[in-house]
Amino acid sequence: IVLVLKEIVLVHGRIGYRRVSWVVCYYFYKNIILVFTEIYFVYFNGWSGQIYFAEWLPALYNSLWTSLTCLFAFAFEQDVHFSDLVYSHTKIYKAGQKNKYFNIFIFWKWVLLALLHGLVIFWMCKSLEGPIDHSGKTTDHWYISSVAFTCVIYLVTWKLILETINLNLIYMAVVAISLIS
Repeated sequence: IVLVLKEIVLVHGRIGYRRVSWVVCYYFYKNIILVFTEIYFVYFNGWSGQIYFAEWLPALYNSLWTSLTCLFAFAFEQDVHFSDLVYSHTKIYKAGQKNKYFNIFIFWKWVLLALLHGLVIFWMCKSLEGPIDHSGKTTDHWYISSVAFTCVIYLVTWKLILETINLNLIYMAVVAISLIS
C-alpha cells in the first residue's frame, strides 16, 4: 500500500503541479488582455468615462465564454501518460524542484504577452474607425468594441489550444461550443 501511495503522490503531484502552474499563468493572461484592451481605450479616449465594452460582455467573459474551455483543458491535460510516469524516469520529477513550469520569469512572460496582445487587438479594431462612408455613416463605437471583444475571446481560446498538449474530442467540442456562442 505504501508503494501505491508513493506512486499516486508522485504521479498526481507532478501532473497537478504542471496544471496549477498553467492555470495561474493562463488566468492572469486572459483577464489582463480583456482589462488592458479597455485601459488602452480609456487612455486614447481622453479619460472621458466612456466604457469600451457593453456592460454585460465583461460580466459574462469568465463565466460563459472562457472558463468552460479552461476547465476542460486543465482537467484532461497531461504531458506524459500515466504509464510513463514510473520511478525509472526520475528526470520528469525534477521539474518541480527546478521551478520549470512556474517562476517569476514565466509569469511575467505571460503578463507581457497579454499586454502586447491587448494592445494589438485594440489597435487592429481602432483601425476599423474611419471617415464617413459612401452612405454617410461612420463606424459605430459599439460595433468596434464588439469586434474587439470577439477578438479577445478568439485569441485567448486559440492561445489555450496552442498551449494544450493533450487535445481530445470532448475538449474540442467544448471549444467549438464556446466559440460559436
